[in-house]
Amino acid sequence: MRNAYLSHANPEQAKMFSVNLSSERVRRAEFILEGMRNGQPIEALLGYQFERGLHDRTSESAERDDVAVLELNQFILSYRQAFPFESREVAQSGSVGAVETMPANSVVNGLRLTQSMLSPTNGYGLNGIDPPVTLPDAKQGQAILAEQNRLLDSLDAVKDLLMAENAYQLVLGNFDRVAAVSLAQKDAHIPPELQVINTPRGSDFTFTNRVTLHFDDLDPSLPSSNPWPNSPMTPRAYAETGMNHWLGQALGIDLKKIHCSVYWTEKKPDGKDTNLQQDRHTIMLADLGIQPIDFVWMVNISPEETGGATELETRIAFNYRRIHNIPDDRTVRIEFNHPKTEGEKTFAQLFPLARQLRALLGSCRALNALDFLPASGGKATTIPIDKNNPKGYDQNELRSRVQSLLISLETLADSLDGTASPSVDLVFINDPNDAIDDEAYTGNLGDAYKKLEAMKLTFTDADKVRVSFSLTDAETLHQHLRAIANFAIADAYPPQSNVVSDAVKVDLLARAHRIARQLRHEERQDGILDRVKKEFNKATTNKPIEEQVLILLQAGKILFGETLDWIPKFTYHNEVDLATADAAHEQLLTHAVEAIPGITKEEVVEEWLQGLARVRPNLHRWEVVRTLVDILNDQDLDLRPVQVPFRANDSWLAVVFPEKDPNDPEKIKPFGISRDTLSIVAHGISAFKVGARKSGILLDDWTEEIPTNQEITGISFRFNQPNAAPPQALLVAITPEETGSWNWEDLVGIINDTLDRAKRRAVEPEQLEQQEQHSSVWNALWPAMVSEFSTQWESDISLDLMRMQDFAELETFYLNILTKK
Repeated sequence: MRNAYLSHANPEQAKMFSVNLSSERVRRAEFILEGMRNGQPIEALLGYQFERGLHDRTSESAERDDVAVLELNQFILSYRQAFPFESREVAQSGSVGAVETMPANSVVNGLRLTQSMLSPTNGYGLNGIDPPVTLPDAKQGQAILAEQNRLLDSLDAVKDLLMAENAYQLVLGNFDRVAAVSLAQKDAHIPPELQVINTPRGSDFTFTNRVTLHFDDLDPSLPSSNPWPNSPMTPRAYAETGMNHWLGQALGIDLKKIHCSVYWTEKKPDGKDTNLQQDRHTIMLADLGIQPIDFVWMVNISPEETGGATELETRIAFNYRRIHNIPDDRTVRIEFNHPKTEGEKTFAQLFPLARQLRALLGSCRALNALDFLPASGGKATTIPIDKNNPKGYDQNELRSRVQSLLISLETLADSLDGTASPSVDLVFINDPNDAIDDEAYTGNLGDAYKKLEAMKLTFTDADKVRVSFSLTDAETLHQHLRAIANFAIADAYPPQSNVVSDAVKVDLLARAHRIARQLRHEERQDGILDRVKKEFNKATTNKPIEEQVLILLQAGKILFGETLDWIPKFTYHNEVDLATADAAHEQLLTHAVEAIPGITKEEVVEEWLQGLARVRPNLHRWEVVRTLVDILNDQDLDLRPVQVPFRANDSWLAVVFPEKDPNDPEKIKPFGISRDTLSIVAHGISAFKVGARKSGILLDDWTEEIPTNQEITGISFRFNQPNAAPPQALLVAITPEETGSWNWEDLVGIINDTLDRAKRRAVEPEQLEQQEQHSSVWNALWPAMVSEFSTQWESDISLDLMRMQDFAELETFYLNILTKK
């Protein structure tokens, strides 16, 4: 590009092959690129600029008193008709969500406008649109052409900016970024965020912030690990006992004070409900037999996601019918936000908290040992790390958890289709008019499923098969299906509360058939258990530990229908350093409290979190969770900061810290960090407990820069062509005293001394003509020492007197001058 510019650019075409990154052009290019990232087409973005330009020119002329108003607004609608922009948006089927980007509508097609030839002969593109008398005049036409040229200049600015980004990333060695920008231009895709325009900012130091949520390492078999003792531990609670225990504390301990109101109503002949509410009763959370983690995962993450009865509503209706002997044919209505007495809570009050908890737990990744290890700045850390297990995972504990629940689900699956499954009697009706042709069959459920599948029938085909199933077996099957539903298996929970009737038994058997095939399929091997076992068997001990953990996590996720993300347990590499820093965490806030009179250490952390919650989504969600827990349960989800590596008398870098290092006896050294520092703000009693396994989620992390108080900058001016000759004099400055850095007074003194010496050595023309005792005509050659020298003396002006051949002629010339004097 530079060679092309030097070869072809000239005063008449100064912009040819130039790369112009002036601030005004960069702003216009960024406007177009940012609009494309937000879903706007380039045709509309150029159209916005054109219309805005016409409007601004009209407004600017109207504000001036020395010129007539240049009316251009009247042509905007005409140019929309002459260069229409057509946009068609095809809505996705079933999409009911909010529209984040409004499609362009009623705007000039700026791209077509740039490709058109506008001139007075075609009315500047408006012939046939406006009557001849209203077409733009000469002044208006010149303004329109200027705006069209600005559109072309904006497109050229985009090209220049992308070209500069490519060069910038290429110099940095970031070839992937170069490829991304180049492919974006080639395939007309939206380019990534450009970095060449970012002004570098100096910093005193940088550090990493992490906000973490920790769960206790609990044994699910111990009664103390159950936060809701009135309900038995469920598979989800066994999978994540620590998370379940923490959720129980957040939602509330007393299940008998959390309830909803349920009643049934009759339908009118037209199908509408009567206003008569019958058998209204209260169903408590304790009646459902679920754990906190189940409640959170059963609540829809969005209030709008209804689409029929949820699993939570199905369980409430089932318990209402069974406890109060309500027939299954009654229409049940549930009031989640019914009036309550003091000290009680309704389901509706817990729903917002449960939704926020599920969204938070689902959007954050699991913690590992490296999250608590300060970065080494590109050097090997002094803390010993197992190279085979850098993240400190306890893969054997995770394997045991997954395997235990896998065996539990296999046992339940055996109750549906195994050899020990209940027996069922079937009669296949081959001819409805001849009972002799009927075929009787008796066998366990697994064999019955195969028989029905071979005949392409189901239990509900009443005209093809008659079913006989005992009441005891039906009740047992109902219980097993409810247990399977605790694994988040869709459609497993049977809604019927009474299994006496044959119709209910048939429906129950059909449900068991569907769930059995959903769990495992002997031929296709695509059931949940089939996939889990396939993944689990991949996690062989000869694989790296991290790979084993990833495989086991995927197996566990499949086990719960892809709805629950498991959290592996790990141990710290720098456990002692973390424990020491935690023991001294009060010291971190001492200076902040002293700097702000009247504030407490807890308030310092609160203000810090509230400020970040406004700009960081996950921290905003965490702040909402803390607020709801405080309102509902009068409980504080406190946070405590620690900083590693540990330093005595340290201050928290995330808030105000002292100017001088408190460990410096002379109080001269500025406060800062000499190595990478990690600021951790943690919630959880056992976060830094020595000797215990850890588990939790990373709420958020980011790198923070502490900027310098002063910034050195510079402005460069190019006031000649790139081929201008370089200066012929260089000043080499030598410091009078080596101190490791330059002193401003020394530099100024050197320059002033140089100027003074140059003035003393300067030679004036009259001095050259003086005839003194030790002077000669050769004084004329003195200026050669400071004259410009060029190797192209044939074409350049040069005072290279040494190239002269006839010195006698020069001597005679000067002797004649002296003789005349």
